[in-house]
Amino acid sequence: MCEENYSNDCGECTRYAHLGNFNKKLERVNSDFFFFTSKLDSIISNRSRISDLIEHRDEWIKSSKEYIEKYERIECPDAEHAIIVICDKDPKRNNFALTCGIDLLIKYFTSEPKPIKFRLYHCHNSLELYNSFNQSKSQNLWIFGHGDRHGVSFGKGDENYYPFCKLAKTQKRTFIAQIHCCNGFGKTLREYLSYQSNQLDIFSEGFRFNVPSRIQIEKWIKRDGEKSSERRIEH
Repeated sequence: MCEENYSNDCGECTRYAHLGNFNKKLERVNSDFFFFTSKLDSIISNRSRISDLIEHRDEWIKSSKEYIEKYERIECPDAEHAIIVICDKDPKRNNFALTCGIDLLIKYFTSEPKPIKFRLYHCHNSLELYNSFNQSKSQNLWIFGHGDRHGVSFGKGDENYYPFCKLAKTQKRTFIAQIHCCNGFGKTLREYLSYQSNQLDIFSEGFRFNVPSRIQIEKWIKRDGEKSSERRIEH
């Protein structure tokens, strides 16, 4: 976090900004090692789905890119869901986010007989990210990209990091899905913007992997589809 990016009102930003370069690197290594080892069980339990990644990775990337290109410029002021895609400066790093379920989500939102309204924001820098939070009135927020507990990254280096504390005064949400890594320290987006601490958000401490992310989204789609069926029956 460079001086322009970190917040003087945030304890975590201030603490990090005053670390020397060596201590910053050491902290990242220690944090990464701890959270990676804590996720080994998740990797092993989902190993049967790894073949899906090997077989369909390029298909997922292509499909997600097509959806983003199709919907990123379509206005929807009364959207039920906001999908925010963080664009990394390194195109290869974007492929990870593109395999985490953007295609699954938009395919579900656009399916008949009753499509779900959504607005997609393709953010290439911190200003676009901030504006997307300010513009969207949607109560359901999905964010895909690279990051950690306290923010998201548009590329390598502190100058490309944007902390969530800078979004603390934007609109609160009833559902937040953070589909990016959440290792490290500091408050998460959901801690700043969730109405209630026990919301049924999508969030995982530590490193996030694409196959478990797709599984989480598949489960959410199934639950939401069942709720929609129940509402139709009631009416």
